[in-house]
Amino acid sequence: MALRKGQLFRESFIPVTVVMAVLFLVIFFVQIKVTMDADKVTVVEIESTFETAAMDGQQWEPEQAAVQLSGEEGVEPGYQEAARLMDAQKWDDAEKVYLSILKKGETYRALNDLGVLYYRKGEMQKALKALTRALSSERAYSGAYFNRAAVFYSLGRYDLALSDYRALLRQNPHHYEANYNLGVTLLKMKDHYGAVEAFKAAANSTGGPRKANALYRAGAAYLQLGPGNDRLAREAFEQVIRVQPDNVLARIKLAEMEPDTPEGYERAAAQFEKILTLRPNYAPAHFNIAMFLSARGKTREALAAYGNAIRSNPEYRMARYNLGVLLLSEKRWAEARSQFEWIIKRDPDDERSRFNLGRASFGEKDYERAIEEYQKAIDIRNGDYPEAYVNIGRTYSAMKNYPKAVEVYQKAIKIKEDYPEAWYNIGLVYMRQKEMEEAVSAFQTAIKYDPDNAHSWFNLGVACARLGQEDKAITAYRRALEISPNHKQAQLNLAVRYAKKDQYQDAIRLYRSVLEKDESYSAAWLNLGIAYYKTGEEAAAEEALGKAMALDPDDIKPRVYMARLMRDAKNYDKAVKLLEQVVDMDPKEAEWRLELADALMKAGRIDAANTELKKARLIQPDKGKEIKNNTEGE
Repeated sequence: MALRKGQLFRESFIPVTVVMAVLFLVIFFVQIKVTMDADKVTVVEIESTFETAAMDGQQWEPEQAAVQLSGEEGVEPGYQEAARLMDAQKWDDAEKVYLSILKKGETYRALNDLGVLYYRKGEMQKALKALTRALSSERAYSGAYFNRAAVFYSLGRYDLALSDYRALLRQNPHHYEANYNLGVTLLKMKDHYGAVEAFKAAANSTGGPRKANALYRAGAAYLQLGPGNDRLAREAFEQVIRVQPDNVLARIKLAEMEPDTPEGYERAAAQFEKILTLRPNYAPAHFNIAMFLSARGKTREALAAYGNAIRSNPEYRMARYNLGVLLLSEKRWAEARSQFEWIIKRDPDDERSRFNLGRASFGEKDYERAIEEYQKAIDIRNGDYPEAYVNIGRTYSAMKNYPKAVEVYQKAIKIKEDYPEAWYNIGLVYMRQKEMEEAVSAFQTAIKYDPDNAHSWFNLGVACARLGQEDKAITAYRRALEISPNHKQAQLNLAVRYAKKDQYQDAIRLYRSVLEKDESYSAAWLNLGIAYYKTGEEAAAEEALGKAMALDPDDIKPRVYMARLMRDAKNYDKAVKLLEQVVDMDPKEAEWRLELADALMKAGRIDAANTELKKARLIQPDKGKEIKNNTEGE
């Protein structure tokens, strides 16, 4: 019989066989998402790093030993006066004294000291000219080699600095400062072996704190040679302590070198305890303890150690900076903000603190201030701050101003084209705007510049899946898992792709792998249950769907599939109960009422089935047309 418009189930005496036929067709056209992708995106936040270990003047010499006057103050009265004027930074007056000496006759002493004056004043070319004249005078002054080398070093002309230091050492092999500065210069040239030998020569030429300092630098150079030289580095640091037992820097290095094991941590703790016994209020010791603890994931203890450093020295900017960065990692936005504001109050042009103040403001959802601080950091760097542009882009994205976000990300790329984080975040914006082809292109570019980023491969897989490019999505998810085998979202999504290709056993294997690592992952239990349902493994499906329902009671899908499972097992009453819960949870969805009508019909509750069908038709009139078009002639 043909059903006229508006007649469907109007009369309760319609034969049950017709009702069953109609419901079969209704259920056939019900479409719900079969599986759930874990298509969460991971936003790349550009972070600032911790500072390197802090030193102070009592324990650490400048990078180079300082330039030296000729030491001839007693020979000519003017030398002593000029040295005094130099110490007072009265450069012009000191220069006049040296020039007056030179008028009486060129002397290597005056030329050397005049070169030192120009060096300290920052006039390097004049310093070079004076020192070269000192070396070419009738009686060349060997100390001018040392000073000219220091000038060359300051100008970045390390090869010429090496030449002068070696020229001096040929005349005086035991010159401590020359050997020491030679080591520093070799480090700049990445010649770590040569640096070690130079620092050892410096150590052999002296004693006391200077010997300890040279040995310390030798140990640090060994560390830069790689793990195979740890033993030699350790021996150097231990020798430092024998020469100078209160040298805390060597003790800090020995602590840092301890392996990340309970025993290593105990030995490191003993070293730090000794350091604090030697110098209880030594702020750099607390700072380095904090660095050590933070690197080993002991955040709470590291926060306390940074606090101790600041209490020992309230003006310790590096400790405040690192404390702020660590607080950001803990999402303690207000506390982090206070540290960066403290720094900026004293130095408004500290762009890194401005940058991190932007991050703190972003965390507090104060987006306008975040953009303002990032922009100030950019201005301080004269526009050359791609990381800040990326974080401005993130902020606009959080504000859902996607066109502006893309515009800012492109500014970062204009500065640094091979910037994978910028391309990655552009890809996320395109995904949010449902521009999947552009997203795919952006993620592919991010991967070009950083092939081992699992997040880029994962989101490339998500974008390809949304374009229906299943094989490309599978390839991307597999690559993400090669890089990060425990990436559970990639495992879940790859399993979903297998399920869509009816490769259910591959899907089940992956779902099980996810759940071995995280039994609380409700989406994995749901998809596992659906896969078992599709393969006819009813008991396993019921167990998995039950887990999903328990873990996420507000999720409709596990109840829908559990109801279908009960219906197939002819447990109609339980199916009805589950679908009634689904309808209560989402009363405006016609599809759930159609599912409930089917279960009610199978349970023999015809009137209740009619009622649900009418409600479904009221919610979605097209359903009635669909039924009519597919039941003509019944």
